[in-house]
Amino acid sequence: LEVIRALLVDGLVQEASPLLALQTKDLQARTVPQLQKALELATRAKNSIVQKRLRSILAKTVSMDEKSAPPRNSTPKSSSPQIDESGRSMTKEEERQALLRATQLIHNARKNEGQMVEVFRQTLMQGIKPDTAMCNAVLSGLARRDDLQGVQGMLQMMDIAGLKKDARTYTIAISMHARREDAVSAQRLANQAIESGVRLDGRLFHSLVMAYVSTENWEAVIRLFEDLQDDSKYATNLSSPFVLDSLLMAYVAMGVPFSTVEAFFREKLPLHGVKPATSMYIHVIRSATDAGRLRDATALLQELREKAADPVSGLVMEPRAVAIVLAGFLHTGHWREAKALYARSGMLHQPWDEVSAPIVLQAANSLPRRLRRRILRTLFPRALRSTKHADFGTEDPVEEDGRGRTMRLERLLLPIMQTQALRHKPAVVEELHQKLREAGGEPSRQSLSILLDAYRRVGDINPAKTVWEQIFLKAQEDARNNDPTDPSLLSSRVTRRHILSIPLSTYLDALVAAGAHGELTRTWDRVREAGFGYSPDNWNTFAVALIAAGRPLDAFRAIERCLIPMELSSQNPNLMLDKALANPVVGTRRSPLHRRRAAFEARRLKERQQEAWAHVSESNDVTSPLRFILQNSGYHKRWRPSAATLMALKNVIIRLRHGHMIYAKTKRWTPEVYRGSEEEAAFATLSRIQDECPLTYNKVLTSQERTHKRRDSPLRNREKRRLHTMERRVRFIKVVGETSRKQTLSNPRSRSET
Repeated sequence: LEVIRALLVDGLVQEASPLLALQTKDLQARTVPQLQKALELATRAKNSIVQKRLRSILAKTVSMDEKSAPPRNSTPKSSSPQIDESGRSMTKEEERQALLRATQLIHNARKNEGQMVEVFRQTLMQGIKPDTAMCNAVLSGLARRDDLQGVQGMLQMMDIAGLKKDARTYTIAISMHARREDAVSAQRLANQAIESGVRLDGRLFHSLVMAYVSTENWEAVIRLFEDLQDDSKYATNLSSPFVLDSLLMAYVAMGVPFSTVEAFFREKLPLHGVKPATSMYIHVIRSATDAGRLRDATALLQELREKAADPVSGLVMEPRAVAIVLAGFLHTGHWREAKALYARSGMLHQPWDEVSAPIVLQAANSLPRRLRRRILRTLFPRALRSTKHADFGTEDPVEEDGRGRTMRLERLLLPIMQTQALRHKPAVVEELHQKLREAGGEPSRQSLSILLDAYRRVGDINPAKTVWEQIFLKAQEDARNNDPTDPSLLSSRVTRRHILSIPLSTYLDALVAAGAHGELTRTWDRVREAGFGYSPDNWNTFAVALIAAGRPLDAFRAIERCLIPMELSSQNPNLMLDKALANPVVGTRRSPLHRRRAAFEARRLKERQQEAWAHVSESNDVTSPLRFILQNSGYHKRWRPSAATLMALKNVIIRLRHGHMIYAKTKRWTPEVYRGSEEEAAFATLSRIQDECPLTYNKVLTSQERTHKRRDSPLRNREKRRLHTMERRVRFIKVVGETSRKQTLSNPRSRSET
């Protein structure tokens, strides 16, 4: 165990894994402290197989000790540590043994919050002061369930009890905020860790990078890698496997070309003395799939399978890697290749888990209905349940509570709900949503947003309003949970200001489709007053909604005062902006479609600027690809009018030039609305647009000229080839006559006559 610990301190994770596997051969003869220490080392080595085996044996050992202990009436039989009932004070060794046993019981009960809290309460009632490891076990169970209030309460309890928070404590909390896409809270915790003297290790650094990637804050990601030179803050460097894994994750999320990702994976990792881990293989496989290079992805998957067969390598063949490649084949329509890959991957004898199954289900949405059913019957021959290994023993005896069941079931049902919403079947979406409620938990904003989209597609506005109110109230509850000490300052303390970006755009479309134009401005102002922000997609949707409501001047004003200044600020940082008016946030784009789009734009950028990209590839700075794409790719400069918005504004200008007013979808223009003729009102509106919104007006005209050039270029080429084409046509008629060639070849009699 000491040799394994020394190897892990030096960062040699791959060398420590085989020794750890040898250490766990004769597990039954070892004591609980030795097993606990081995489990800690296995967690640091990221050896999932050894971790599950150790936990199952620890659970059996603890249960056997409880059976041999005398019965006690005051505490539950399955959740109490072994402590002497006499009034004598315990020795340090006895207290340490009790803490280890209570920590293991808490870890085994992580799926059930009630049992986990009961073990912790009984430990406190018996006069045992919890240590940092025990609090970390409770934090881990609460964070797995995204219980923000529970995590905050445990952190406050540690401060009151005077327990020192270590790097593991901050890693658990920051990872939870990363999953919740709350980079502000994650950065606040990281600053607290630095102020308290805790240096950020590899795992903590990885969690912080994941938080910034989830909110697409690429400037902060680049700044984190640049600050690795500061030894006072970081206890890790660029040669750490966790840091390199974070860099690959950022490469794939930003859309760095696959050739650059593969070169870094093949060439740069050996230079740093790091062997590829399973997560690194998954990142490279995802990059190849996003780039459409499925052969390379299949070769990487085969390489991972061959290396995972060797227990010394420390690699694991995860179902997620197979699901990513299968999703790539299904997205491109190569379903036969997907079935062949599934047969070769060994998944026939292993069920899907709740992480990999949604990847395949979401990719199958692009297939026709009958083909999708046939493929899904092949890929999912058994029920979707958690993956179990044959060596791990029996099932976990701890019963999962309602919230855990709902979270696991929701991951599986969200792609199915999305498919039914796209097929205009809100009744099926309602049925699946009701199943989530019956599971014992509370549905999330994601499922409510899909239900809102289903109602929007069929034009049912009354249920859509009800679902929007539920989404809005749930978002307000999450905002209050971020700072429960001062609810009166909610608008200034909201850290997740982007969580209403997607449902807000969906609800605005539903209002426009139903003709409820009076609700547009009230809904828009209500979101701002609650402390939430607007993404670029929200501003584009709002502008198009104003046009549909018969308010073209307000639509031009929204683009002129918010989107255009934010676009100019990226080119001129010294430009002063009224950000209170724009209320800017960056909504998240984490779907496979957005990743493929980012990879496509980065590949086009590489082709246009080959010399500059060659200089970036040769640079020793690992953040140079991220910085180059951020500065030159238009895909990540999102504060600009979209193509659909510019097209809608162009149609407004064309209609006004022809003397026609823009009216709402629910009513035509009437003489009572404008005094004078419709042509005079249209010309007056166009004149005000030119005077008040010159930047937007010129941008629309510029995009219109580019569109005309693209449309006219084939015509000009046809005019150049027209003479040559006519000469060929004359020669063809002389040979085959006036009858068409198709008729002549199909009718021998007409060909003989010709």
